[in-house]
Amino acid sequence: MLRKLARFFFLIVFSMGYVHSAPKGVEYFQSTTWTKFQSELPKPHIVVFSTTDCGHCPDVVLEISKAIKAGGKKVYLSVVVMDGLSHLDYLLSAPHYLVADKVFAFDGQANAIRHAVNPSWRGLTPYVALIPSRGEVDFILGNPSKNKILNLQKY
Repeated sequence: MLRKLARFFFLIVFSMGYVHSAPKGVEYFQSTTWTKFQSELPKPHIVVFSTTDCGHCPDVVLEISKAIKAGGKKVYLSVVVMDGLSHLDYLLSAPHYLVADKVFAFDGQANAIRHAVNPSWRGLTPYVALIPSRGEVDFILGNPSKNKILNLQKY
C-alpha cells in the first residue's frame, strides 16, 4: 500500500513538473473566437485543438510543452477542447491541460467553429495551429516537428 501511495505521489509530482502557467479556468471558444485569437493572443502562440477522447492529444500537448521549454523563449500554449463543455472539471485537472496557458471549450455549432478556424479542417485531432509573431498561421494535423516549434520561437 505504501509503495502504491509513493508511486501515485511520484506521478503527481512528475506531472506537475510540466506546469509552467496552469490555466485559471476554461474559456468559451465560439465561431468568432478565432478572429480574436489572431489579433489579441500574445505571440508566438501554439493552439492545439483536441477532444477528451483523443488518444494522441495528451502526448502531443506534453511534447509541445517540452519543446517550448527546451527552446528557451516564451511561446504561449493554448488547448481548445472540442467536447470540453461536458467535461469542465476534467479540463482543469488533467496534467496535459495543466501545461497550457489557456484552456478553451467549444461553445456552439462545432462545424461552424471548425470552419471559422480553417475551412479545410475536417475535425480530426490533434489539430495544431502555429501562430508566429508575424506572418501566416501554419496548420498541422498531428504533432509538429521540434524544428517548427523552434522556428516559431525565433520571432
